[in-house]
Amino acid sequence: MTNSGPIAAARADLADVLTRITSIPVLTSIPERLAPPCVVVTEGAPLVASDETAHGAVTVRLAITVAVAPTTNALSIARLDSAVDAIVVGMVREGMFAAVDAYQTIKGADGQAYLAAPITTAITYTIEKDS
Repeated sequence: MTNSGPIAAARADLADVLTRITSIPVLTSIPERLAPPCVVVTEGAPLVASDETAHGAVTVRLAITVAVAPTTNALSIARLDSAVDAIVVGMVREGMFAAVDAYQTIKGADGQAYLAAPITTAITYTIEKDS
């Protein structure tokens, strides 16, 4: 973990991993205008919880939304399958947990519908005691 807190560290660490494992642009906050294809990192629920297996540790949960540009349904699904497969395989190779929920339609601020995949992950950090 960096000198920042666990939430900022988790967001930065996850963005770094996603940038290495996919060529799709990675955003660490919800953009004002969605421009798929993109990967958007937001907060999971609960965002932070004490880790029950390690004293002084917390687990930060983050949500990843992978969105693809609108096209035919078959092509959108194929593109999303490819992007999600690359992200899941890359995260597993990095030693990270990833759970993918059913694909869904999300709407941008302009009302445009996009096919998207919600992925959740959790990163655990040990918080050092002050000296």
